[in-house]
Amino acid sequence: MMFFVSSTRCHRSASTLVLLITFWISITAIGCTSQSTSDTATSNEDGRSANTPISSNANEKNDSATHPALSATTPLQDSFVNTNDSVGRLEYERQTETDLSTTPTDVASVSPQRSLAASNGPFPTRSLARDLTANQLIEFLAGADQDLQLILTGRAGLQTPEQIDSYVDRVIRLKREASRRLMDDATATSAQRNRGRRGYLQSLSHLAQLGDLEAANNLQSIAEQWKTDSDPDVSSDARMVLVGFAIERLEHGRSNAQSDLLAEVRDLVSKTNRPDVAALMTLGKARDTLQSLGHDDEAAEIEELIVSTFADHPDSNVVDMANQIVAASGNASPAIRHAESMREEMIASSESGTSVDPEAWRTMLTDLVDVAPTLTTSRFLAGLALETEAFDQKALATVSYQVINSRINDFDADGQRELTMALQARRNRESIIGQTFAPQLSSVDGKALDLRSFRNRVVLMPFWSSQYPQSLALLPELQAIVDRYAGDVVIVGMNLDTEEQDPASFMDREQLRFPSFRSISDPEAPIANPTAFEFGAVTLNFVAVIDSNGLVDSIHFSARDLAESVAKLIR
Repeated sequence: MMFFVSSTRCHRSASTLVLLITFWISITAIGCTSQSTSDTATSNEDGRSANTPISSNANEKNDSATHPALSATTPLQDSFVNTNDSVGRLEYERQTETDLSTTPTDVASVSPQRSLAASNGPFPTRSLARDLTANQLIEFLAGADQDLQLILTGRAGLQTPEQIDSYVDRVIRLKREASRRLMDDATATSAQRNRGRRGYLQSLSHLAQLGDLEAANNLQSIAEQWKTDSDPDVSSDARMVLVGFAIERLEHGRSNAQSDLLAEVRDLVSKTNRPDVAALMTLGKARDTLQSLGHDDEAAEIEELIVSTFADHPDSNVVDMANQIVAASGNASPAIRHAESMREEMIASSESGTSVDPEAWRTMLTDLVDVAPTLTTSRFLAGLALETEAFDQKALATVSYQVINSRINDFDADGQRELTMALQARRNRESIIGQTFAPQLSSVDGKALDLRSFRNRVVLMPFWSSQYPQSLALLPELQAIVDRYAGDVVIVGMNLDTEEQDPASFMDREQLRFPSFRSISDPEAPIANPTAFEFGAVTLNFVAVIDSNGLVDSIHFSARDLAESVAKLIR
């Protein structure tokens, strides 16, 4: 799974808890940058962000300048003072402040996305100045997580176990101290302090990985306290930690540990507003552990929780990961495994220019329904059909929706509802093409916005939500098209946030300068979002291309063929 980081890269015999904690290293960049990039990005002349953290390529180089707080000029120390006592902390802060004595004090160019592994010579270290503001501390935490990711994925250029251990240890302890300061910063906002608490929890988790027993004990105690925290992210992180401890108890043969683990998992799912990738990986690990130790009933229940929790997740990548986790189960039927195999073949063929036999695809789908006409299967079918569209497999898409339409009555009421929505969304995506789109909506900041003012230009309209920053992952590709056809193409977004969200602040924080309509979503309404419904948008990423006459020309789920579609309109 893409979010697992092998513990062998650290040359440690890591515990189960560690595997859960490494999820943070892979995904924290999204959480951190979404709150902390107000000082990181510079704007080009056209007003777009030149250094947006929302990128479709995680390995893309970023050459922006580095904040002094992220100084890479100081050699690593082989030992650290104890930052848990007051005298030690003062010495620690004096030492880290001294690290910055020869660097500038300008703070305008922080970039947590800077690739430190690209530098020459030994992997550099960060330094933590004493008097950083809350924003600067958040930037530091984002950079520390970036460093950990580089180290643990083998991209830091470190050669020996001793080097790796030393660098990881230092980064984690700096992260813990920066988190503690942010937690205690009286000038920080509530959201910033919560970010500090999450970082502190993560730091203790990392230290537990390194065999720090005191940190492990503190971690469990704090997780128990914070699992009922009013901040949903803090609470979710704490509950994931407790699932990790429950997995360890099961692996160590504790009595009734399987029941305790199942209870912790139920608690995580029921008390988390929108479980994320880290929660998904946690559930997958819990399921695998139970299954490997012969607790099949408990494993099956967690598998059902994965299906029911993530099947309707707005991020198609998360849905795909959940499907893969379920399909990878030893309990998966031959029909499911065959479907997954053909799905992989379909994806590979779209890249190689070959094709999958439509009749073989039809047989696979039919067999799937014959074997298990369940809610899980209905969601799997809907997801497969959507993927055939995303990969521009027109023949397979036609077959997929034919099978769904002909076999819908084989499912129970819940399954029929899922497939009915899939069919309706497909019809809407087809019927919107060639139609004039003139939304009667205001912009995200409440001001008037009229799509007719962009006539004579091609409009690229990404549908997005501030709750899911990856919904703007295609933004670099969109901007590249705008740059190529200067004056002829423009980006106009369509925000789908709920009423309580603040997309204007998100755009300001991320320095996103394109205009955007706001179509407010209501999860309790029969149609959660009328604009998304009109376009058949059931997943993000989703981009509508509107021609210079205001007609919807095409819909795209990825950057595939997007530039070609625009080029035809410009010609």
